[in-house]
Amino acid sequence: MPVRSGRHARTRHRRTARHPVSRHRRPGNLRWALSILVLTGAAVASLQSAEVSGPPTAGEQHGREASQDLQALSELRDEAAGDTSRNSQRSPDPPDGRRAADSEEPGQAEATVTPPTPTPSGEDDGSDEEADNPEDAAGPAATGAESDLSGGFPPPSDCDATVPAEGDVANGRLTSEHLCDVGEGHELRPDAAAAFAALAEAYADATGESLLACVGNAYRSYDQQVDLYAEKPNLAARPGTSQHGWGLAVDFECGANSYSSAFYDWLATAGGEYGWHNPSWAQPEGSRPEPWHWEFDPSLIG
Repeated sequence: MPVRSGRHARTRHRRTARHPVSRHRRPGNLRWALSILVLTGAAVASLQSAEVSGPPTAGEQHGREASQDLQALSELRDEAAGDTSRNSQRSPDPPDGRRAADSEEPGQAEATVTPPTPTPSGEDDGSDEEADNPEDAAGPAATGAESDLSGGFPPPSDCDATVPAEGDVANGRLTSEHLCDVGEGHELRPDAAAAFAALAEAYADATGESLLACVGNAYRSYDQQVDLYAEKPNLAARPGTSQHGWGLAVDFECGANSYSSAFYDWLATAGGEYGWHNPSWAQPEGSRPEPWHWEFDPSLIG
């Protein structure tokens, strides 16, 4: 190529000095391009290394699992901390007044307690009639029932005895503190004695005769019951079970051994008003007829 000279050569020199060729004008772009190439090459090399090296070793896998476990524990810790914070701000009871269902143990129910039915004091739960002993009202260890009566009858004027409370004294063990005289040498419990006195007064008004004179037997002590039972085992009650042992029974005389007598008829008609009756087992159709045996039952009054 011919060399230019003169004005043209000088002009070219000045242009070159002021404006270098393009490959020297923007070095920043070149560096950026080189960086991209380096990163791309590193990525390709990493992929090739992974393909050549195969699956991770056991140590690498264990390290990854340990890292994952630590991350899971950290997440659980953060979640627990968040629950604690939320629970501290939560109301103790839900707004509707109900507690969470999982706060109660399954299969358990609140027990309902039903109170027992009380038994009225002095109520006789025995039978008026027993197969082998019609006078039996309780076993030998039974105790007297407290009475709430005198039936409105005034107490005997010459007796300050009191009705024993339930459980205070056993059958056949009553003392003078619990007995009043009725007739010659006979005794009854105070409430039975008061009712008997009223009955005797009514009998005297109706017949002009004394009912007290007709009393053949009343209260029997335990020892007396033992003696009578030994003498008449087929007739007397077992010791400790007779109503005589409570001071609530009378065996009459004065012709009271017949159901057709005027005496029996009058007692059967008027006795109930004063609480005295011939019990069902002692009546004509009872298990052991005894027209002379009469008992005091306060429930018959009024």
